Amino acid sequence: MITRNVTMENGVGLHAGPASLFIQKANSYKSSIWVEKDDCRVNAKSLLGILSLGITKGTTITIIADGSDEADAVNGLSDLIHGEPTAKRLAGLIDTVSVSLNAPTEDKYHAICRSVYGKEAFSAVLNFVKNVKK
Repeated sequence: MITRNVTMENGVGLHAGPASLFIQKANSYKSSIWVEKDDCRVNAKSLLGILSLGITKGTTITIIADGSDEADAVNGLSDLIHGEPTAKRLAGLIDTVSVSLNAPTEDKYHAICRSVYGKEAFSAVLNFVKNVKK
């Protein structure tokens, strides 16, 4: 299970139009996904649920995903809310990135670490570091 707090920065929040895009994106993932605001948790794949939260500009929500593509789901929905990838938002703000993957290749990394994110974790970390440094 992965969670991430995200602050709604656009001027309209998640009213009907943006909420429709949000649930379409949420439905593209296999994982179970929820959105929390204050003490209320709703299914991220439900338009009525998302609208019931009344998410406006400045509102901080928590995106929660649990399943085989949970990291992709949380990243994808966060990117949708921000209008750009997280790595792009961090670019220029970080001057040093240090990552120890403990292996030179994806296969060796997976043999050592057995990441719950599968073999793709190795290349995903490297791509994130490259994008943050741009």
